[in-house]
Amino acid sequence: MGATESRSISGRHLKRRGHHRSTFATGTAPSAGPTPSDPTPEPRGRGWKTTLVVALYLCGAVAVFHDIWFGHPAGEMQLGSDQYNFVWLFEWVPWALSHGHNPFFTDYLNYPYGVNLLTNAGVLGLGLLFSPITALFGPIASFNVAETVGVALSATAGYVFALRFTRWRPAAFAAGLLYGFSPYEMAQSSGHLNLSFIALPPLILLALHDVTVRQRSSPRRAGIILGLLVVVQFFISTELLFDTALVGAIAVIAAALFGYRTVRAKIANALVSATWALAVTGVLLAYPLWFTLAGPGHISGAIQLVPQAYRADLFGLIVPDSRQLITTPHWTHIANLFASSITENGSYIGIPLLVVLVVTTLVLWRNAVVRVAAVSAFAALVFSLGSGLVVHTEPPALIGGFPLPGRLLATLPLLKNAIPARFALFVVLFGALVLAIVLDRLYSELHLWRPRAHWLGSATPLLLAAACFIPLIPAPFTGIGETGIPQFFTTSSVRQVPGGSTAVIYPFPSDNVPNASLWQAVTDMRFRQPGTTLLVPGGPHGSVAFSPPIGYDRSTLTARVLIGMDLGQVPAQSPTLRRALLRQLQAWKVRSFLAFPLGSPNAPQAIAFLTWLFGRPPVVSAGGTYAWLRLRA
Repeated sequence: MGATESRSISGRHLKRRGHHRSTFATGTAPSAGPTPSDPTPEPRGRGWKTTLVVALYLCGAVAVFHDIWFGHPAGEMQLGSDQYNFVWLFEWVPWALSHGHNPFFTDYLNYPYGVNLLTNAGVLGLGLLFSPITALFGPIASFNVAETVGVALSATAGYVFALRFTRWRPAAFAAGLLYGFSPYEMAQSSGHLNLSFIALPPLILLALHDVTVRQRSSPRRAGIILGLLVVVQFFISTELLFDTALVGAIAVIAAALFGYRTVRAKIANALVSATWALAVTGVLLAYPLWFTLAGPGHISGAIQLVPQAYRADLFGLIVPDSRQLITTPHWTHIANLFASSITENGSYIGIPLLVVLVVTTLVLWRNAVVRVAAVSAFAALVFSLGSGLVVHTEPPALIGGFPLPGRLLATLPLLKNAIPARFALFVVLFGALVLAIVLDRLYSELHLWRPRAHWLGSATPLLLAAACFIPLIPAPFTGIGETGIPQFFTTSSVRQVPGGSTAVIYPFPSDNVPNASLWQAVTDMRFRQPGTTLLVPGGPHGSVAFSPPIGYDRSTLTARVLIGMDLGQVPAQSPTLRRALLRQLQAWKVRSFLAFPLGSPNAPQAIAFLTWLFGRPPVVSAGGTYAWLRLRA
């Protein structure tokens, strides 16, 4: 009897092992229900588990942005030029839609020339999604919620992505934790909301998997879902959409090569789904794509002038920079130079995780999902290195060095604008999937090996995950602070500016003083303003405008004079200059000139120059506002 029982148990173990291999080889989680020999039978009601996972990720995201939610005073945010523009866009989208304006274009910035918001990092989709919060609490609160929720949703998407190919939920949870709180995500969260809100790429890849491999739903439904996800991603970040398409194509090709025996059986449904996806994107994105490439204010040619300056370093995988909690001054001195910016340097994964990924790939190479994930991660890593290999140094802006496939991308019409280092996103995503698979496999195998020692099967993979995560713990966020909005814009004083009129702000909005768009946003778009820090066309060919004293903006006489004044270069009071400036201000229909010279060098001389320019002294308001109102338009 004992021998019979032993043979029976061994038989069950063998069946379980074979079933586990076939599950991963097909790239899907098992569809059959749990058997008596399953180590953890799946109970009914999975909703509370998903809710718990999302809640844990949200708590982690709130902890990351602790100073925003629990700092004092209220109204703090991550400071920076791009962040101010995102806040402005969170106000613009619902305001434009409710006032009958085209949300893709505005002349409330860079007046009278305007700005093509689709050419820029518009995040129009997020502006619409979070518009209820904007309406209730304002654009700064909406931006803070979007930044925090974006991390939690991105982690949740990574969890859902890994759960497709694993059975043990803690393994998928670890994958989501790695994806949503990775060094890439923490780096981009400090500067680029459009690049840190990365919940869509895993879902697009899952939809692509449904279309080409899984094929459990109707081809029409699968294609429509894929098309809608593409449309939503377009209105968050077109760059990440193109990056996702490229890496997704590589994953599909790899899956086709490794599963070539099943390609013929699946290709018909895949083509039908692809047709539906193209139809959806074609209908919904035809006008936005035209507006991006040929609409008012579009930029001809390259938008990123030096994308190769932001390419990952080969050592970036293992050398932590100042955004990691566990590092040394020597390491940070080296790593802070990678990708020319710590905001773009998101390729770090640490030595323990790198070793686990390499060993897992070698040991589980027969697993089809591991193979596809490894190939996709390696391709993304190569693309992140850009046009030429950079080792242990700050990358040059020009194409050079040992040639890499990224040199080909730099010549393609759309992908030449892609920042190479941002492909690190997909290294993390597919790396998280491989980590989830090895944790899931360890859990299953250890429960089969020691069915009564449940603690061993759970503790071992969790300890392995902890060893991988410890080097990735982020350092406390810096750069969070008060917005410093002048009282003039937050009190009734702003009503002195006629609604819908043009107002010039000094210091002039430029790369040196990027927060004027934030001031405008909190006034419910009361006025138009010349100047911006968004990209605008300039020159005879409509390329990106660039002026050394102004930055990426259109150079005008008013801009040059006012920016020079803010730098301490107050011009001589020439009648010719006065006539030229007044002529330009009248052409712009300027009704108000609002100066905030506190902190500027030679502030008294600047006020004296403006008083001479307008022929009368300013109205001085609380908070150091010098206003020239009711100017002749």
